[in-house]
Amino acid sequence: MALGLDATQLRRRIDLSIALSLIGLLAVYACTFPVIGYDSWAYHLPFSSYLFNIGGGKGTFELCAAIANRYRGFPMLSEFTQGLMWKLTGTIRSVVVPQLLVLAGFVILVQRRLAVSPVLMLMACCMSPLLIIHAVASYNDLLAGLLLSCGLVLIVEVLAEKKNVAAGSWLLLGCVFAAASMTKFQSTLVASVIMVIFAIALFLQGRLTWSCLFWIFAIGVAVNAWEIRNLLVHSNPFYPITVELAGKTLFSGPEQNYVVRPEYGPHIGSFYFITSITEFDWIKRGVVPAYSLEMGAGDISRMFGQSRTGGFGQAYVIATFACLIAQTLGWRRIDRTQRTLLGLSIVLLIITSFMPQSHELRYWLYLPLILNVSTIRFISMHGIGVVGNLLIIAPFVVMALASSWGYVWDSRYMSASVPDSYVNSGPAEKIVGYSEYIDFRNSRAVTDQNTRLVCRKSS
Repeated sequence: MALGLDATQLRRRIDLSIALSLIGLLAVYACTFPVIGYDSWAYHLPFSSYLFNIGGGKGTFELCAAIANRYRGFPMLSEFTQGLMWKLTGTIRSVVVPQLLVLAGFVILVQRRLAVSPVLMLMACCMSPLLIIHAVASYNDLLAGLLLSCGLVLIVEVLAEKKNVAAGSWLLLGCVFAAASMTKFQSTLVASVIMVIFAIALFLQGRLTWSCLFWIFAIGVAVNAWEIRNLLVHSNPFYPITVELAGKTLFSGPEQNYVVRPEYGPHIGSFYFITSITEFDWIKRGVVPAYSLEMGAGDISRMFGQSRTGGFGQAYVIATFACLIAQTLGWRRIDRTQRTLLGLSIVLLIITSFMPQSHELRYWLYLPLILNVSTIRFISMHGIGVVGNLLIIAPFVVMALASSWGYVWDSRYMSASVPDSYVNSGPAEKIVGYSEYIDFRNSRAVTDQNTRLVCRKSS
């Protein structure tokens, strides 16, 4: 065979090459027409400019008090990686590249560790509208979800093979989980719970050795490193967010805990997670179905208050749940790795339902990613080939693209003309007061105007 490869190895390499080429094409599109949302202008991109002194950084853009508190307390790995790309390329459009690099690493990992087709994996990701939108967007939700999913793939491999865990696997698991937790606070909660579940699973298998305990403890410390830092510096691990439990304040902060949920049914997060993931909530509240980066359609409802729900796609969720049921019924006919994937998927659905704001699905993008791994591996076990698998996936991809692409195209970033109040090409710096968080888009870092923006907000 060519290059000394047998037929199977050659097919795997071709499969991976096609997948990486598709990611490359996606990167070209995303760098040309990225979707840059409200939160990016409000604080993600200003933080990136501060970290790399882009456009003068702190010297040319003053953060409002509320955002300055976030700069002091939020983990900022995504802002660092986005700022690095922005600095290296000289264009703000490149800030989407880091998550696409991690996506490439993810498809490589699922092929090498779980023998899942990278091309099918990418196609499966296109079955969910929210994944499609975030793939070309500047938010950090997909980056966090991909990093967590990489760790979950490693855990599945360890639990399924029942062999000693190599030091390299432990190190990789620690790196991806620590990186996820340095991306956003929600990932810290998820990674911490997953490590506890991993320890329990190893114990039940009779494999929880002192060496495993050491690695689990070390990874736990790495995952919570930023929160430990915040606890020491601000006396609040999640500063600036006020942390409450059962109506009692555990850690106070200058920013109130964000709690917005529909106003019907029991006040239990898992209930609204179910109505959100199935998109039954849209029917109940009279929400006009529309997919977007933040799922803001839920803020415009006919009844039962505002809340951002849905996003995975109803057809996708029904198909995925059908696969989970089929695997459960055929438990004895699937291999150990698939049983491990199935069990972990069910556990993740349960624990995610109890997370804060669990109904806002963009925070939990590891769910469709790891569910896709389970689904694709399951249907691939039936010997229908890549073409047969693609034919099964294709209708769902078409539905997801049809329901999300309008938003992706309409929301693409286009360099707009600078408002007159921000224009200054003279030698003397012009000081401009701004009042909207998204006015960073008129800063020197973005427009190259000789201006310094100062905040006029009182907060």
